[in-house]
Parts: sequence; structure tokens; C-alpha cells
Amino acid sequence: MAPHKIRFSLPFFIYEIVESDVKKFGINKNKLSNIIFEKLKYNYKIFDEKADKNNVNYQFNLNNDNAEIYLESYSEFFNEKIDSQSLLFRSLFYTYINYPSDKREIIIYNDVYDRVIKAIENKKQIKIKFYGQFRTIEPFFISSTKEERFNYICCYCYKNEKIVNYRLNKIEKVIDSLKEQIHRDESLIKEYIKNFDPYLSFNKFVKVKLTPKGVKLYNQFTFIPKIIEKQNVKNSDNIIYIVEASDLKAKLFFPQFMNEVEIIEPVEMRNWFKEKIAKMNEIYS
Repeated sequence: MAPHKIRFSLPFFIYEIVESDVKKFGINKNKLSNIIFEKLKYNYKIFDEKADKNNVNYQFNLNNDNAEIYLESYSEFFNEKIDSQSLLFRSLFYTYINYPSDKREIIIYNDVYDRVIKAIENKKQIKIKFYGQFRTIEPFFISSTKEERFNYICCYCYKNEKIVNYRLNKIEKVIDSLKEQIHRDESLIKEYIKNFDPYLSFNKFVKVKLTPKGVKLYNQFTFIPKIIEKQNVKNSDNIIYIVEASDLKAKLFFPQFMNEVEIIEPVEMRNWFKEKIAKMNEIYS
């Protein structure tokens, strides 16, 4: 079957979110558009606002399966409320963008999501294809974050030999397995769910010394490592924070503070920062 081209007018605010999702979730526009039709074609909210000068002319090709469904069931998509192709597809896209970001990701990666959820429910191992390589995991739960609104699979990974998080939209394929999970610890899983963080910061601590300016910077951020304890520094305006943060989270977060922060513990992380600062000093010397 030849590609079936769909053309319609799309409000700019909808177009903007669709374009953002194409970049954020690593999917091309044509594939995303087909997924929106496939998943929402019988479950959408009508968007009948009048067109304005900010509308964008949008087009894509229905894939063979979707084109066959659309053409064979053409009359079923139209009624007294939906009287044109443009209104139908505007409504589909409007429904899609009104889901929060993490729910839109699940719509896009529904096949992967459903198979991982099935393995979680049955407490089975699975194989996932991640950046072109297969690895065996024991999935425990899927959760999203307030900061990024992505979905993460929290699991035990046999390659890493520890609990890790994998972004849902980075999983290329899932292969089912009959093998039971053997690293599952229900009490620990409950704690991870309760204190979910994509960087797995739960029960991991970093001790830092902040200048007064550093404290102000810390308080300006919306999503910050949880402060466990504050300590005043004798004969100084500086303050020591003990925060809950994994190595990765600390290495991503604290470089923003430049000379307004000093990493105290753990020693391995302090040395990592010293090495990075020394290399930076070489570049700027």
C-alpha cells in the first residue's frame, strides 16, 4: 500500500509540544504521529477551537497498518461532531499533549512498558536491548520524576551487578524470560519507591562545605539533594551540609557552584573533584 498522506492545521502550542517530544524521547515525527493515531483513535477529546494565524500546516504519512485501518473504517471516524479529517487529527494531537510528559512517554513506548510491567507482576527476569547490547535485568518497579518527567525502570542488572535505573525510552527491545527473580528484596524496594530518585541517592550521603553565596545558590534550585544535616563552621560564615546524593548526582549537581563549594566526604569523590579542577586549571593556565 502506498503511503497515505495526512494534512491538517495544528495550533502552534500543540505543534511545539509534539516537536519537543520528538527531541526529548528520541523519536521521529512520522513515527510519533502514527503512534498518536494508533493509540488514541478511539479515545480522544474533541478540540473544536477555531483556527487562527498561529496555526501550523502539519503533515505526515500513515504507515501501512494505520492507513489500512483509516481507509477501511473511514466512515466510523466521522459523525455529527467530527466532520473533517483536520478536526479528527487536531483532536487526536490535542488529547495526546494533554497527558503529562511521563504518560506521553508510556503511550510512545507502550509495548516495552507493558512487557516490563508484566515481568514485574510475575517477578520474572527479562533481557533488554540497551544502546545495541542485551543485558539481563530483574525489574522491580517503574517510576517517574518530578524534575524530568521521564520513566525509569528500577532493576537489578546482572552486567552492573547492582541495582540501577534505566530510562524507558532508551530500551530498544524486551525479551521475556521464564527465570525467577533472585535479587528481589521487598522491604528495600519499598524504600526505593518511597524515596525514588533516578540517580539512586537513597541512603547515600555527601558532606559539603558551602560559602554564604553557595547556600543562597543551593536555595535557588528547585530540585536539590535532600539536606540531612546542617553544621556551622567554627569562626566562619560557611556552613556544612550533609546531603543525600549518589556519586553521579553529586558529580552533576555541585560543579554548578564553582568555588562556592568544597566536597569533604566521601574522600573518593573529593579526589575526583580535585582531579577535575587540576585538569581545568591546566586548560586555563
